[in-house]
Amino acid sequence: MTGLASVDLARLRIDEESFIGQMIALGMEFQKLPAHTAEGLQAYLRIQAMSYGTRNRSGIAVGREAIEHGVYQAIVCLDLGLLETSDGDLNAAVDLIQAGEFEEFRKQGWEIAHYRLGRMQTDCTQLAQRTVASFLQDFTKDSRIWAGVEPGTWMSEDDAGKPLRIDPIADWRRFLGMAARVHLFRALPEDVFKPFRSAAGGRGSSEEVLRNIVVALACQSPSLALTRETLDTFREGMQGGRVTPETRKIILSQIDRLIEASEPDDDVTSLIPGLVTESIDELESAGPLSDKLFVMASGQKGKKRRGGKR
Repeated sequence: MTGLASVDLARLRIDEESFIGQMIALGMEFQKLPAHTAEGLQAYLRIQAMSYGTRNRSGIAVGREAIEHGVYQAIVCLDLGLLETSDGDLNAAVDLIQAGEFEEFRKQGWEIAHYRLGRMQTDCTQLAQRTVASFLQDFTKDSRIWAGVEPGTWMSEDDAGKPLRIDPIADWRRFLGMAARVHLFRALPEDVFKPFRSAAGGRGSSEEVLRNIVVALACQSPSLALTRETLDTFREGMQGGRVTPETRKIILSQIDRLIEASEPDDDVTSLIPGLVTESIDELESAGPLSDKLFVMASGQKGKKRRGGKR
């Protein structure tokens, strides 16, 4: 156990930033948990860390990195399992953990993590073959890394081959943001999206697509590539630099219809209205709306078209 004694467990997220850390702090503050709960958790984590380190050692000795990774996995799995079982309710989680039994929740969290990382691997591998990937340049690096993740170890590699640990909480959250964009872009009719792809030069960021979606839906444009007239209509419809509540309602109601007509995917579709709302908010905070913020139809002034093949 000497290797584990040198590992800073507090640095490995046993704090109030993790769900289990918040739960223990709450339980101790209101004396709903035994005083030895935190010590019991650390003892449990030591067992998990040594078990992981032993299974994944490359020689006789159990390496420090393997021990730290075992602690990290155990904490994240406990977080996920307790979040799922308690439905995010800290008080309910305190009641669940009173007996000091952690293994059931760790196992449940492991299953959740394995599902998440497996989906990230599969979806990102498939995404690389789809045209829509060309308009997710802001996620290209992440997507390549997620496509290479091993769900059993939570590890992937960067472009240089350096090992990277994938977080089934933080990385999953960012992945869902990307997946929501993919779902929305694929839900757009081809005859609406095709002129945009051509005008953008075959690639771009997801934020560019979202900005054009907002304007096109607000003005009921037949094309996602904007004309000067469409953009002027959008500008003129703003009041005091803000999109009116009526226009917001028009945009979001059309987004709802696109979602309803698309393939069901509860993990991501619930995020789409929020993405579009954020894009509206960003346009409001951008000040005077320059043509260069948007992808304009061929022959219109605006964002410079990119060269190269699609």
